[in-house]
Amino acid sequence: VSKEEAYRRALEMVRSVRLPDPERMMRSFPHQLSGGQQQRIVIAMALLSKPALLLLDEPTTALDVTVEAGIVDLVKGLGEKFGTSMIFVSHNLGLILETCDRITVMYSGEAVET
Repeated sequence: VSKEEAYRRALEMVRSVRLPDPERMMRSFPHQLSGGQQQRIVIAMALLSKPALLLLDEPTTALDVTVEAGIVDLVKGLGEKFGTSMIFVSHNLGLILETCDRITVMYSGEAVET
């Protein structure tokens, strides 16, 4: 893939995660972005390789409730758009109940409830 093609694909994915001014976001350093913007960039990076399965480990930790809702909505939509299955790892049962089709409760590395 050429440098220009890689940039085009990355820019398209940044647009997909609904960030304002994608060109500026592509030029920004991490410390210049908010926590929610950083999370969206990481999601875009993960989806660039078009994975069949995406593992989201505490995807909304340290985000405020409004940003959390936006990230959850975004991830659900992107999963449908790209046909990507997702595994959410979270202590936030409300997030899991709102987002997931199936739930497994684990304790000490073992499934204790499904």
